Amino acid sequence: MSVILPGIFSTFSVFLMYRFFAGIPEEVLEAARMDGANEWQVFCHIGVPLGYAGIISAMAAAFVALLPALFVFLYGQDYLERGITETVQK
Repeated sequence: MSVILPGIFSTFSVFLMYRFFAGIPEEVLEAARMDGANEWQVFCHIGVPLGYAGIISAMAAAFVALLPALFVFLYGQDYLERGITETVQK
């Protein structure tokens, strides 16, 4: 949780996605609404497909940022278990 929790409150990816969605022409959104789409449908059928590249790149960046912590954990797992065992036995 100490690795995941700070990443949840990161605002950089939210800022990037907001700027992208703000750049979608209003005419496209109005056309979808005139065709009878509600806000959720506009998001799912227009926003997500257009923002797919940004969503995938934010996920890829999160995965790359997670790798060092994962390798440290996997490498030091034996030491971590040994430390916990020693603490419990005392």
